[in-house]
Amino acid sequence: MVSNIKTKRLNYFIGVYSIRLLHKRPKFLSLLPPRSFNSHSHPLTAPPLETHRRHRIGTRSPSSRLPTSRRRHAVCLRRPSLNVGARESLQNPVFARPRSTSLPPYAAVHRHKSPRFSPSLASERCQPWIAGKAAPTKKIKIKKLDKENQESDQIYHLTAMGITSFPLCLPAIFTVLLSIILTCHGQRPHSVHEKHSIVPLFVFGDSIFDPGNNNYINTTGKANYWPYGETFFHPPTGRFSDGRIIPDFIAEYAKLPLIPPYLQPGNHEFRYGINFASAGSGALPETNQGMTIDLQTQLRYFKNVSRELSQKIGEKEARALFSRAVYLFSTGSNDYVYPFTINSTVLRSYSHRQYVGLVIGNITTVIQEIYKIGGRKFGFLKLWPLACVPYVRLIEVDKKGACLDQISPYIQLHNKGISKLLQKLQNDNKLNGFRYSNGFRYSNIDFYSFLKERMNYPSKYGFKEGTVACCGSGPYNGVLSCGGKRGVAEYSLCKNPNEYVFFDSVHLTDRAYQQFSEQAWSGDTNFTGPYNLKALFESKLS
Repeated sequence: MVSNIKTKRLNYFIGVYSIRLLHKRPKFLSLLPPRSFNSHSHPLTAPPLETHRRHRIGTRSPSSRLPTSRRRHAVCLRRPSLNVGARESLQNPVFARPRSTSLPPYAAVHRHKSPRFSPSLASERCQPWIAGKAAPTKKIKIKKLDKENQESDQIYHLTAMGITSFPLCLPAIFTVLLSIILTCHGQRPHSVHEKHSIVPLFVFGDSIFDPGNNNYINTTGKANYWPYGETFFHPPTGRFSDGRIIPDFIAEYAKLPLIPPYLQPGNHEFRYGINFASAGSGALPETNQGMTIDLQTQLRYFKNVSRELSQKIGEKEARALFSRAVYLFSTGSNDYVYPFTINSTVLRSYSHRQYVGLVIGNITTVIQEIYKIGGRKFGFLKLWPLACVPYVRLIEVDKKGACLDQISPYIQLHNKGISKLLQKLQNDNKLNGFRYSNGFRYSNIDFYSFLKERMNYPSKYGFKEGTVACCGSGPYNGVLSCGGKRGVAEYSLCKNPNEYVFFDSVHLTDRAYQQFSEQAWSGDTNFTGPYNLKALFESKLS
């Protein structure tokens, strides 16, 4: 008879208690140590509310409705309140709901390491366990507080020793407890600190930065076929390299995921940034017009992102995100090479300085528009020695592959002009009648000297070939035929791209891009000045 009573009591405890965990206010949370009631400990910690005896998740009885202004929403679960005495002794955990007149505050489940718990037996008023006091007995004691509300107001007190004395009870309670806590953790939104610690990366530019935007437009300037991507991604992604490109490495160093192309189908979160770069693009809309996404169009895409984020997270939070972000640019090279490759007369209509002024003027407009939206931290790549890349050397093939000297003056003027522009924006805070408030910061990265060194002295940096491309055809593999899908079917491919500076007739290998990215990230001011990209990402705006 006694055995049957004990069995029934145990079954009743397991069954009713498990059901209550799922359908009613989860009293098992009484076993958890209380949170600190410091107002700064959690953004969702709330003060006690009005009297309400039978409280259930998601429901309120007619007599318990409170003013809207006094309601607070829980992150995941609701936890019992502490009485006044318990609040005065926060170091002493309370393991049962006090029979008080206050509603439980809405708070997230306590996830920090719990102190050694030794709950007291049930009593008319629950007493906090005092450190040093002997642990209670091993018995499970059930006390009915109110005959009219036996089902909803029974309080179960378990001791650590008591739980272990019932092997059937422990797995049931532990399993339900663990599953609910894990579910609650999975539903936890990003904390305010975590959101504010993310520094997004927004990328603008040409094929040096294009991660695959050209895959989604009608153009022959694509790299979504083999052997592109053979070293790292294996399936070609649209990157003009055998592997990763510069934004991929920078995102890795900044502890961001790969920044996806803007035109890639799917729902973009934009919280980590986005990449607008398009192979063949220039600062001037006339450069490769109709075959690429020019810089002004990339700016328009960025404004679309700005509006979308403002609608999702609010204008204030969106502006804070844009002010934390880094804006990386590689643009202008195609504006100077394109006229030579098509025998255009456009360069004859302007002096060197005038034409460079047009290019830099368009770049300035983009910087200004991004600044208005909130951008403060900019990274620019100086133009590289375009006159000597394998593709351009074919133009001077009669001179045995000499560099195309006609381009060099434009490149030099451009690099000097961008440097002066960025210095002026940082120091004077005013340009063309537009005032830049304090906070404009930049990194001007010397891509020119980096590539020139490796082209002239490849073995010094671990390469075997600095002027001939790994993939292509013709002298220097300078014909842009890598992959055989640009009008020329024949091409050659080296066995080991890591031994080459150039992968195709214009773009670098994964290894060369990695070397550059490492210097851009943590190089000295002579290479990146005045900030390297690491300092730019870590800098805090006042």
